[in-house]
Amino acid sequence: MEEKKVTKSLSTFFLILAIIVIAVMAIFMYKFYNEKIEANEKSAELQSQVSKLNETVSELQEKINKVSENNNVSSNNNGHKIDSNLAKEYLKIINKFENDDSENKITCDLIYFNNDNIPDLLIGNSGFWVSLYIGENGEVYNPIDQWAYGAGGNSGYKYQEKKGAILNYNSDFAGAISTKSISILNSKNKFDTLSVTQKGATDENTDYEEVNKALKAYGGYFFNDQKISEQEYNNKLKVFSVDIDENNFRELNGTRTTAEVKKQLQHI
Repeated sequence: MEEKKVTKSLSTFFLILAIIVIAVMAIFMYKFYNEKIEANEKSAELQSQVSKLNETVSELQEKINKVSENNNVSSNNNGHKIDSNLAKEYLKIINKFENDDSENKITCDLIYFNNDNIPDLLIGNSGFWVSLYIGENGEVYNPIDQWAYGAGGNSGYKYQEKKGAILNYNSDFAGAISTKSISILNSKNKFDTLSVTQKGATDENTDYEEVNKALKAYGGYFFNDQKISEQEYNNKLKVFSVDIDENNFRELNGTRTTAEVKKQLQHI
């Protein structure tokens, strides 16, 4: 009788233990299932965020590509483009000069000379001459056609960006007579020029009699080669609206090879 009670008690114990084990396993499996669902949801959310990031990256890359295309004209083009037809015209001009350049001395550049967002073609032989071609309204103008410098007292030309302005110094009698000129591109793509010719630097070797004769003959103030008064000169200079401080001007001279500029134009 006692043995039967012990057996029954053991059976009950193992039954209860089995129920507890089953309950613990059920709780563990439920928790594991919930964690798996939560992990799947997080994975889906992360995948969605990755997809959005990829879309954002693609949009940014498109914008970068567009900026690169816009900057494909010049180092100082401010993001503006040259029309493909104008690029072709510039290429023709460069090719023509290259064909005439047996010594390979031609240099060129794309600059902003007049007040628009279309780069202009500068081409020349450093120390000898310079030319400028301006693209405007489907036409190409040539306001500077092989202007000579580097000899006869002409030190060269400087320009003020987007002002259409040129500064030039010239001298005679070993510097005893000096001429300063300011030229402004007008609406007809030609230059209006103000100049003043006066006594420059002198020394013991200066022939003052000849210098004074020369100053009497062609010294003074001029507008488009017509003599004017100093007051008229100052009034017209105000109309030009150009700061004539030399520090505001850049050398009007090509800084790159024709091959470099042609490569740039060919990608437009």
